[in-house]
Amino acid sequence: MTKIMVIRPDVIRARLKKLREMLVELKKIRSRGSEAYYDDPILQLAAERALQIALQRVLDIGNHIIVEAKI
Repeated sequence: MTKIMVIRPDVIRARLKKLREMLVELKKIRSRGSEAYYDDPILQLAAERALQIALQRVLDIGNHIIVEAKI
């Protein structure tokens, strides 16, 4: 029996939503300027974490597609 490929748009939409949220946060951090960024280790950690979450969402989306498409 062949499994039918089921890429779930709701899963992808949820992950894209979280990705967009992290990009908004990163834009807020960038808007504070490089001096504020380099002077504030907490801001640096926030940027690092937002980047980590954003990247994980991209990987999650790719993995979802790969698993369902059996690439």
